Parts: sequence; structure tokens; C-alpha cells
Amino acid sequence: MDLNKFHLLLNKKILILGSSIIVIILLIIIFTPNKKPQNIKSDPAQPVTTYVALQPLSPTPTNSAELEQAIEEAKQSAREYDDWQANLRLTYPWLRKLPVADTKYYVYFDLKEEKFLGSIYPARGDNVAIIKTEALRVLKEVKEIPVDDYQFTWTVK
Repeated sequence: MDLNKFHLLLNKKILILGSSIIVIILLIIIFTPNKKPQNIKSDPAQPVTTYVALQPLSPTPTNSAELEQAIEEAKQSAREYDDWQANLRLTYPWLRKLPVADTKYYVYFDLKEEKFLGSIYPARGDNVAIIKTEALRVLKEVKEIPVDDYQFTWTVK
């Protein structure tokens, strides 16, 4: 029995001693200052050799004629679209205030037909004329849109 206690005690001592050595080694590694490599000083007697690149660092892209034509067409299309948008803003400066919507109506402007289109959603017992009047009032007074200058098409749904 005493021999078992001796082996057990010896194993614990070896374990503690080994753990302590590992901890000490880790602490030495962690807290030892890093030595920076010393700069190698060149000998002034030796000439400095420089190399010249014979090829450009980045190749210049070359576009095919078809690609150049496609780029020009895209630019022209973008210019036409920008001109169209600018013309819309001049002709219809109030267009960004639309659509006007409520639970009982929805009004927007059709650019192709150049007229207002309105949908009315009356509940049972609602007066359609009153809903139209309210929608027109909001367009004129609140949104300040010149509705008298354009036609209206109403749809009751």
C-alpha cells in the first residue's frame, strides 16, 4: 500500500515539475524582446545594380472596332435618355409628385396619351362624384398640379 502511495506521489511531482517547465518556457518565449534584423549596410565601393523593365507594367487594353462601336452606341443612347429625362422635367415639372393615392382613389399621368388616369375604389354607399372631387382637390391644392390643362379618364373599380 505504501508503494502505491509512493508511485502516486512521484507521478504527481513529475506532472507538476513538467507543467512548471512548460509554463516557464512559454513565459520566456512571450516576454523575450524580438530582435529586429540588422540592416545590412552596403559597401560604397560596390556599384548599385538597377534593372530596367523592357515591358510595360500593365498592358494597355486594345478594344476591337466592334467594341468601340458598341461603346459609342451606349454613350449615344445614354445621352438620348438624359435629354428625354431633362425634357420631361421641363415639360412636366410636377411629374415627380405623382402618383396620388388614397384608400378610395389612385391617380397617375400617362406620358404616351398625355392625360391623367384615375381609378376610384368606392365602398358600398360611397358617392363617386365626391371621391372624384376630393382627388382633384388634392391634385390641385395639395400637390399643385395643373389638372385643368389635361384630360382625365376615370375608372370605377
